[in-house]
Amino acid sequence: MEAGCNNSTTLVTPPTLPMISVKVLDINYSFWISQVLLTLISHGLHGFVIGKREFPSMFIMESNEESGKLTKKGNHSKCSSSYEIWSTLELHFQSISKARTLHLWNLLQTTKKNALSVSEYVLKMKELCDELIASGVSISDEELLLDILDGLGLEHDAIVASLITNSSSMTLQEAHFFLHKHEIRLDRQHNSLNIFLDKLASTLVAFKQNSEDVTSHDSRASSKNLNFSRSSHQQILSQSSLVPVQSQFSGYS
Repeated sequence: MEAGCNNSTTLVTPPTLPMISVKVLDINYSFWISQVLLTLISHGLHGFVIGKREFPSMFIMESNEESGKLTKKGNHSKCSSSYEIWSTLELHFQSISKARTLHLWNLLQTTKKNALSVSEYVLKMKELCDELIASGVSISDEELLLDILDGLGLEHDAIVASLITNSSSMTLQEAHFFLHKHEIRLDRQHNSLNIFLDKLASTLVAFKQNSEDVTSHDSRASSKNLNFSRSSHQQILSQSSLVPVQSQFSGYS
């Protein structure tokens, strides 16, 4: 009798579920659900959340400060079982995850390098790719490389053509290295061109100043010559006007 009582009061403690450190967000639902499902399957609880096993009546409750009563918690307050809660969360996050996945795909295919350095641009594209992978999309290094090359400007056309030809046999790290070397070469050419243009501009300024000085000197010389010519002409006229008067007086003498 005593043994029977002891047996009837014995509680079976279920194995403790491992702690899942990943918190479900709009951007990582696919990764989160994969971790949760593995845990549920390993403990034989998967059937409760997908509706294949009869589930206990269990709610997620919270305390109502005004009434002091326990009420169902969250947007799934109308759910009456863990299965319904799971289904509600699944529909909610799947819709958000799909919309975000399409948005990330669009960003990955339309993002341009513009004023970013090669390293900054490649890092930005890798971050977009990582977010897509976290949402459940599989992207190969070759696909990512082609998207990266598609966002480069016209100044990279030469290296882009070579990398596209060898994209199937080249790793992303190798492509990044060649793009970085090409960027250094473009910067060196750009600096050389700037130095040449600066020297050309200085030469043109000096030539213009010299031309203005020569023009100013010629103008002053022409003005002096003109004044001298006018003075000489006046002297000649005055001398020529005195000749008849002298001749007239010489006749009387």
